[in-house]
Amino acid sequence: MRRFRLAILLGLALVVIPASALAAGHHAAFKTGTYKGKNSAGAKFSITLQHTKCKAPSGQGAPALGLCVGLPVAPEMECLGPAPTSATFPAFVAPVRLSASGMAIEHATISEPSVPGEAPAAGTQTFSVSFTKKGTVSGYLEESINFIIQGSPLPCTTGKVPFTAKLG
Repeated sequence: MRRFRLAILLGLALVVIPASALAAGHHAAFKTGTYKGKNSAGAKFSITLQHTKCKAPSGQGAPALGLCVGLPVAPEMECLGPAPTSATFPAFVAPVRLSASGMAIEHATISEPSVPGEAPAAGTQTFSVSFTKKGTVSGYLEESINFIIQGSPLPCTTGKVPFTAKLG
């Protein structure tokens, strides 16, 4: 009888332990904190990964609790084209939810002041990031924008500028 009770208790323990491990979340292996990064041009910046409430990528779904990635300090990058300028990425300061695989890609529409009397410059920015369970990050930032000069669009793009980052 004692062996039978022991077998039942062990069986219940095997069921309860995996259930509690699942309840802890599928993101448990990704390390939270501030990641220090550098892009291919050598510009330094930081990325944060924290357990908090944030929106789903590209605004799909309501804000929810989870692992959230943000770009509170983005590098300044050169936008190449007939009207070279610097590009910054303020649209990605608000954290976005990380997928179970450790990836997030966020797109933003941008509008910037242009030459007085002309239409504002308009374009898009992309922030793509992939976390590993070892505390490293890789991804890219990209901007593509059209400045309006004398009624004609002048394109300017950074291209995909890769970066890497490490925790701490």
